[in-house]
Amino acid sequence: SLLPPVRAGVSARDYVQLPTIPDDWKVLDIGPGRFPLRRADVFVDRTEEFLVPMRNAGKKTIRESLEYGLPMIEDKSFDFVWCSHVLEHLNDPVACAATISRIGKSGVLVVPSVYKDTLFNFEEVEHQWHIMPNAVKGGPPRFIRPNAELIERLRDNLVQKAADFLYRSGSDHDC
Repeated sequence: SLLPPVRAGVSARDYVQLPTIPDDWKVLDIGPGRFPLRRADVFVDRTEEFLVPMRNAGKKTIRESLEYGLPMIEDKSFDFVWCSHVLEHLNDPVACAATISRIGKSGVLVVPSVYKDTLFNFEEVEHQWHIMPNAVKGGPPRFIRPNAELIERLRDNLVQKAADFLYRSGSDHDC
């Protein structure tokens, strides 16, 4: 592969079983960050530094936020869309999910549950939403605004480091 190696750590690709993606499908990765979906043909991210390695590998990139609706992408122009750990960072995750549905024929959305955020003691302070499973089987996840003041009081660096050490891998995760 032309893409540079992915940094150490665990990403959604490690625990989500992707369907078989045919070779002739056009694939989009929205918000690849440091864990790009290597099969993707096009990458969208709002942060330039995450797009540079893909562009250097000859992949098409678009620097844009999903929150703006990606008007440069035509309806149903991608056979498969991968979007992992993005919606919890955005102001309107429902509108962003609608954009993904508009541009993709199929795909996978991965969001961390509130249980993951709790286990790691709310280490990701930029999360604007906690995501709960729907009580109705097969229903959409529920997005709940966190209580920032309460979370700040609960956050403990030692608890975060211990959870990180126990549940994550990689040389950059020492206690």
